[in-house]
Amino acid sequence: MHRCICKYANEYAGIAGRTAELAGETAAASGWRAVQLQCEVTRVKARRQAKILEVVKTRVIETQEELAAALAAEGIPVTQATISRDIKELQLTKVPMP
Repeated sequence: MHRCICKYANEYAGIAGRTAELAGETAAASGWRAVQLQCEVTRVKARRQAKILEVVKTRVIETQEELAAALAAEGIPVTQATISRDIKELQLTKVPMP
């Protein structure tokens, strides 16, 4: 059995259940798929944010575009909007170079 701890698993399952009722599916089946999807999204985000921290610790990054290019070179395609959200969540700040 697949186990994943997700912050909002119950909320996603509830939303999926209500959607499933409209589509004629069982709420449990649809809810489980929603939880699995959210868990995968959470894992992808965690890997991406870990890679961001690794990149900024090992290289000089001056712009979000440079960070996006560095992530793409590592096999993690990402949009500027996602980079911006991740920077905010990770509480990264730009510091002047000596």
